[in-house]
Amino acid sequence: MVKPADGRPRVLISSMGRSGSTWLADLLNAERKYKIVFEPFFPARVEAASSFGYYRYLNIEQYSKELLPVAATIFGGEIDNEWVNTLNHDNHHSKNILVKSIRSNLMLEWINHHFPLMKIILLVRDPFQVAQSWVKLGWGNIPKSEMSDLETILSQESLLSDFPEIKDLARYFQPEGAFESAVLEWSILNHVPLKQAKRGKVSLLLVNYNDIIANPIIELRRIFSFIESDFAENEILEKFSKRSITSFTKHKGSLGLTDKIRDKCLSILDSLNDTNLRHFISSSN
Repeated sequence: MVKPADGRPRVLISSMGRSGSTWLADLLNAERKYKIVFEPFFPARVEAASSFGYYRYLNIEQYSKELLPVAATIFGGEIDNEWVNTLNHDNHHSKNILVKSIRSNLMLEWINHHFPLMKIILLVRDPFQVAQSWVKLGWGNIPKSEMSDLETILSQESLLSDFPEIKDLARYFQPEGAFESAVLEWSILNHVPLKQAKRGKVSLLLVNYNDIIANPIIELRRIFSFIESDFAENEILEKFSKRSITSFTKHKGSLGLTDKIRDKCLSILDSLNDTNLRHFISSSN
């Protein structure tokens, strides 16, 4: 168990990429109270994180003298380079730390165990919207590697041992194309922390991106209450309509999926039915 020397709670927004985490981080930091640590588990930009690799699965039984000090440095806001400071302005030295990460969903149990003061927000967005964005951006491959994200995730024996249903899913469903691969990756990256939370193995706040869009005041008040911070409604709602710096595209209306692709993707979600992944599909899809 690692506690910050000053006893201050830390905040972690964890999600799959293209789920609105940059936008939410900016909303939570509307009053510039936080130093935001931007994507610290990205070895291509943060050399210190190379020991974690990409999409590392860690449970509480997996203790590493190599990983723990790096994580403590990250969550203490002590990592400092141009990349991790992407969202910072004049608050680089704030003792309030907000970490935004799209590569940490598979180690939330480990993080929660070793950093119990960390306020973990799991942000989830409609899988079809996320997959469409991934396809348009050409995402899904590990930098400077011949392996895809999905191959990297499924190569971890400890993950497949702890979640045999994922092993069965990967054996049964062979994705055809980038869209189906992204939906399969979305399913795994969200199923793991949701199941852990359901079993009481990790304490987190589940946030649905589309719920924020539909009911911003209610949802944002709930989030600010969870992180024990004042809700400055005027400043936050002013930022609400602004796009984040990582909003490369806007997606409106139907995604134009064929019935075949949609049905296959729904089957992927339903195969992990104990975490009700269909719940995150918006009515427009």
